[in-house]
Amino acid sequence: MSIPLINTSPSVALEVTERRLRADVIPSPLPTNGLQLHSAGLFARKGTRTNAFRVGKLSTQTIGTALNADSVVVWDSKLYDPTGILDLIAQPTRFTAPASGRYFVSTGLYVQIQGGGTFVNADAMIWFRKNGATFVGGRSVLVGASAGTNSAPGSARTYVDLLAGDYLEVLHRWYYFNTLTAGSIAQIGGGAVLGSFLSGWRIS
Repeated sequence: MSIPLINTSPSVALEVTERRLRADVIPSPLPTNGLQLHSAGLFARKGTRTNAFRVGKLSTQTIGTALNADSVVVWDSKLYDPTGILDLIAQPTRFTAPASGRYFVSTGLYVQIQGGGTFVNADAMIWFRKNGATFVGGRSVLVGASAGTNSAPGSARTYVDLLAGDYLEVLHRWYYFNTLTAGSIAQIGGGAVLGSFLSGWRIS
């Protein structure tokens, strides 16, 4: 199915064919609003990704094993920040919105039980918190395995409307342990193998 496009330039004839834009003549300069040039032709983007970012952890972070207690994740590594919107020195727990709009955010945490501790299964929650007070999304993570398990990976993602200056944090909360051994120490994993992350971008 082909849908003709209205063009003001007589030198360009574009048509949409199965989400693909083909150009008989590529104009100069190339229009960048919603278009992307590839060797196979001109394609339409589904949406722009502005104010994109990604942070991670190179070191582990010790958190408690108390039930119903929130632990705020501290980020220590910029993985993607082309426009310099992150400040992990002054605010290592936060992503602060540089502009008003709707954002998509995603996080992944890898939590370990150390100190010789184990659990059979556990129930935890990963939260997004806005401006230190409002929970705007999250996901329950149920980990079940045989005795001796010592890790609880989980992820969460959501859309959130932010004003310029609003900030988001990621929180972890234990809800339940089955046979958690005494002396257990919980840590949010860091590094290449057990890395945790927060990423996102503005979509509108």
